[in-house]
Order: sequence, then structure tokens, then C-alpha cells
Amino acid sequence: MKTIRTAYVPTLVKSLNNVKKYVFDFFVIFISITSSFMLTECQREKLHRVETVTALKAVGQDLKTDTTNYNIILKSLREVEPVLLEAMNGEVAYDDLPKIKSILFALRAFHGIGVQKYGYHYLAHNIRNPKIHVPGLLHWIGFYHERSSIEGNFGGFNRDYYDICFENHKKLFETFPNYLHPDTTIGDQAILNGVEDFFNSTYWLARIGLTYRQITSYNIPVYIHNKRLSIKIIKMIDKEIQF
Repeated sequence: MKTIRTAYVPTLVKSLNNVKKYVFDFFVIFISITSSFMLTECQREKLHRVETVTALKAVGQDLKTDTTNYNIILKSLREVEPVLLEAMNGEVAYDDLPKIKSILFALRAFHGIGVQKYGYHYLAHNIRNPKIHVPGLLHWIGFYHERSSIEGNFGGFNRDYYDICFENHKKLFETFPNYLHPDTTIGDQAILNGVEDFFNSTYWLARIGLTYRQITSYNIPVYIHNKRLSIKIIKMIDKEIQF
């Protein structure tokens, strides 16, 4: 019996060695595959983060352009606001050409502006499930474009405003046929010739009042709100890209 058992010892040892080798090879392969998968996933996440940051930077650049546009349009609106009020109160002299020209400009000029959308579209169409560290960033970007874009709520309001301005533009030629003549002398005289009828017209007094309300109650407050929101999002984006 001792001889038989002794004969099986080398075989048993060899089997154990083979098992150890197979187990070792298995773990080597397993670790290699797992490491490769984790490395690939890590690289994918890094690439995804780079693309997300690139999209956010584009959104931020668009918002900076929007902010500049808001500053320009707000300056223009605030310049015509007091002149329209004077016209409503009958305080504009018939020979005050600068103020009368400002009123005519306010009536026909469309002050609606659309927001920049390149970065927003790039973010929305190319980045899937972005990992964002700053809470609420994507929400505010979406909210801003929903409220401010041509397709959004303010866009619909602006279309109504455009119709008002376009109608004014057409009607002004009935009162001042040559007021936009390239020769300033002819244009100014056309304004002076029609200014009395203009200020005595209930239609134009109503239109002046409508434009004043449009500017003071809608345009200026909305653009101020949009500008503040734009600046807020820019700061959030600057914070996000630091992670």
C-alpha cells in the first residue's frame, strides 16, 4: 500500500502544478482584459468630457455675443423711451427735427433680436448624457433658449412686435412720403410738412402709446432679464470647465 501511494505522489504534484498554472493564466488574462476595458472606458470618459467642455465653451461664447447685443439694443431703447413719452404728452415741438426723427425711428424700427444658437445646438445634438458638476447648468441653458429664441416664448411675442413695426413703417409713408429721402434737405422738409397732421392724428397718438408700452413694459424688462440670465450662465460655465 505504501508503494502504491508513493507512486501517485508525483502525479498529484504535477496536477496541482497544472491547476496553479491554469489559475495563474486565468487571472493574468482576466486582469489584462479588465485593465484594457477600464483603460478604454477611462479614455472614453475623458474624450466625452473634452467634447462636453468644448460644447459648453461654444455656448458661453454665444452668450457673450448675446450679452453684447443686449447692451446695444437696451441703449437704443432707453434713448427713444423719453422722447416717446414727451410725444404722448404733447411736449414735442413741431420744429424739433431730432426728436421727431427719433419718434419716427422708434415707430418703425424692430428691436427684437434672436439669440446665438450654434453652441446650444452643438451641445444638444452631439453630447449624450453629459456629466455636469455645477447643479442646474443644463436646466438654465435650456430655459434661456426656450424663453429667448425665435422658437421660444419671447420669439412668439417678437413676431407680434414685428407686425406692429412693419405696419407702422408702411403707414408712415402716407404721412411723410419722402421722409426717408437720401437727400437730407428733402427728407427734413417732408417731415416738417407732415408733422402737424402726424401729432394731431389719433391713429399715430395711439401707435406712439403702443410703442411706448411695448418698449417700457416688454422689451426693456425682457432684455434686462435675458442679459442677467446670460451672465449667470456664463459664470456657471466658467465654473464648470474648471473641474
